[in-house]
Amino acid sequence: MIIDGLSWHQFSNLPHIASLPLNRQLIEYEIYNQNLIHEVMMIQQQQQLLYPNVPSAAGAGGRLVEQIVENHIEFVVDTTDYDNFQIDITTNSEITITINWGDEQTEEVTLNGNDTYYHTYSPSGTGIEYTARVEFSDPTKVIELDFQGND
Repeated sequence: MIIDGLSWHQFSNLPHIASLPLNRQLIEYEIYNQNLIHEVMMIQQQQQLLYPNVPSAAGAGGRLVEQIVENHIEFVVDTTDYDNFQIDITTNSEITITINWGDEQTEEVTLNGNDTYYHTYSPSGTGIEYTARVEFSDPTKVIELDFQGND
């Protein structure tokens, strides 16, 4: 799944938006973001029907690329707006995960319950993206994944 989200700067410079008064631009951007969130949720629900034992994920940072294959998930972190990235993982029992952040940094951890992992990308900025990968020793024990930029 690929979902491209526009930053405020990108959105406000669209021809049909740039000509609007600022307060109307803000309203339109809020509507755009709500529609984007709704689209992500609908796709996640469809994935849960197709893959009931594999966790789904939501993303931030402008672009979400999600690929679920057997015991891992891959996604693209866009550092245009944020250089910090956070993964919240909830499990129903102990598992081991390996996080490859996509910038030659990898960490392996054992978790049980709710855990949060943070990473700061360098370099970061417009057009710099990293493909991250999280591998699970047993993905059926993962209850929830939440991916967040620095928001």
